[in-house]
Amino acid sequence: MKFVRLAPFRTFLEAVAWLTQPRTALGIAACATLGLALPPTAAAQTEIAMVQVVPDTVVIRVGGRALLSVQPRNQNGGVVPGLRAAWRSRDTTVAAVDSKGYVVGIAPGVTIIVARVEEREGIAVIVVRPRPPGAPSRQTPMPGLGR
Repeated sequence: MKFVRLAPFRTFLEAVAWLTQPRTALGIAACATLGLALPPTAAAQTEIAMVQVVPDTVVIRVGGRALLSVQPRNQNGGVVPGLRAAWRSRDTTVAAVDSKGYVVGIAPGVTIIVARVEEREGIAVIVVRPRPPGAPSRQTPMPGLGR
């Protein structure tokens, strides 16, 4: 049997360090065989563990507007930048939301706005209060909501 030298190692520890680099299949197998913990990888830092919607509770009046934002977070709680959410309202008779997270109150009540990023979802509770007496009944249309 012929052995091929893969890299010039001066010590056994250098060889183990090279073999246990988690970025290669061989390194992952070597770590598992030796019972070593894998260090966090870039993939773990960008994998979405939860989606936080900010603010998580909004109180508006009929015809009022609010802007929600999404903060996808990794397993360490760090924000994963550059990801967009798909927004939806669980009850569009109470409040509607557009693709950018703008919410408009339609009728008095309570609904949930859901932001989906990859396979995870976060929510915000929207409370829509009646328009004050004597306030104009005309609603200003919001782009993208078909009103």
